Amino acid sequence: MLPALALTFGMSAGQGLLSSIMNKSAIEAQNKLQKEQNRLNTIEAAYTISNVQKQQAAVRRQAAADLSTAQRMAQMAMGDATAQAAAAGVKGASVDAVADDVTVELDRATAEIQASAITSEANLNEQIRSIAVQTRLNLGSLTKVPGFGSMLAGAAIQ
Repeated sequence: MLPALALTFGMSAGQGLLSSIMNKSAIEAQNKLQKEQNRLNTIEAAYTISNVQKQQAAVRRQAAADLSTAQRMAQMAMGDATAQAAAAGVKGASVDAVADDVTVELDRATAEIQASAITSEANLNEQIRSIAVQTRLNLGSLTKVPGFGSMLAGAAIQ
C-alpha cells in the first residue's frame, strides 16, 4: 500500500511539475509578445511626438517670419511718413504723432503674433503630454514567470 501511495504521489507531483513547466513556457511566450507590442507602441508614440515637434518648429518659424514682416512694414510706413512730411515741409508734433502711431501699431502686431505663437506651442505641448500619457497607459504589463523552486513547491502540494 505504501509503495502504491508513493507512486501515486510521485506521478501527481510529476504531472504538476510538467503542468507548471508548460505554464511557464506559455507565460514566457506571452511576455515576449507583450514586450514586442510595447516596443512597437513606444516607437509609434515617438514618431507621433516627433511630428508634433516639427509642427512646433513650424510655429516658431512662422512667428519669426510674421514679426520680421511687421517690423519691415513699420519701417516702410515710417519712411513713407517721414518722406511725405519732408516733402510737405511739415516738422514737429505731427511727425512725432505719426511715428508714435506706427510704433503703437507695431507693438500691437508684435504682441498678437507672440500670443498666437505661445498659444499654438502650448497646445502642441499638451498634445505631446497627452501622447506620452496615453502610451504609458497602453503599455501592457508582463506576468511574473515562476521560478523552478516555486514550481517544485506547487507540484509537491498537488
